[in-house]
Amino acid sequence: MKNKLLLFSLLSAGIFGLFSCEQKVTYQLPQYDPKPAVFCLLQPDSVVKLYLTESRSYFNYGDTLNKMRFIFDAVLTVKDETGVTETLHLEKGLENDNNFNRNPWDTTKRPDNKVETWLWVGSNKTKANTKYSLEIKWGGKSYTAETRVPDVPVILNTIIRKTEGRGFGGGGQNDSIKTAFFVVQDVAAEKNFYGRLEIDSNSNQSGGSSGYFDNIYRYSFTEDGAENGRKMEVYASEDQKRGGFPTDSTVVFVSLMNANKEAGDYLTSLQHQQNTQGDPFSEPVLIKSNIKGGLGVFGGMSYSKKYRIVFK
Repeated sequence: MKNKLLLFSLLSAGIFGLFSCEQKVTYQLPQYDPKPAVFCLLQPDSVVKLYLTESRSYFNYGDTLNKMRFIFDAVLTVKDETGVTETLHLEKGLENDNNFNRNPWDTTKRPDNKVETWLWVGSNKTKANTKYSLEIKWGGKSYTAETRVPDVPVILNTIIRKTEGRGFGGGGQNDSIKTAFFVVQDVAAEKNFYGRLEIDSNSNQSGGSSGYFDNIYRYSFTEDGAENGRKMEVYASEDQKRGGFPTDSTVVFVSLMNANKEAGDYLTSLQHQQNTQGDPFSEPVLIKSNIKGGLGVFGGMSYSKKYRIVFK
């Protein structure tokens, strides 16, 4: 009995000692130095349009609100390979609410669920196969980037392949799926990323064109890789038919995107990061950037003409 009382006394003293030795420690996070975040995809025969915002701290709750911090006090210049230089100017614009995150407590009424944005815009139209450099002067620092505007993708033709009896979605053996491909002549000695942009459709599949940013983020890109300089097939669209149910022809309008290395690296890494969010078994994905000292992308993107594909 005495041993039990002694053990109880020792345990009580130990627990009391732990609580009495408790010390509150306040950790002071280092001051966050925001960086310019750039989004700019140059297109042939178009003026420069660039989004410029401040990066946000991961740890500061006040910085994690879904509200973009546009930069207004910077000086932006773009120069082509011949030395022609222009200074960009600010213009106000509107974008779809789901394309630009907005403060969830912001109840300001805007037309068609649009959110106010700001663009840095140029006056000179860019040219295909031409190199451009960007310089941003902001906060006493200089940030630079370079890219080349890609040419319009060379599409030789489109093909449709049909697969029978897949029984997708719980259907029977009469089910079928038709897949359309672009046959592309890839440009040698260049790193290209190809992706489809569905402009309009009467099919039941998800997709469609609800906005420029929606499309380039939603669809995956195919890198030329080992097919560099050769003919290659790029996914365009597909149509699924369930056996026993008569359906009309499906018509889709699709354009092919050609992204250069800077744009392709950024967009594919961004998609990989979005695909792995919330997955405890995936490694963190860092979004690639070509902005020296900053974040984001200064790249190039071109588009083919619109193709009409009919699934009968």
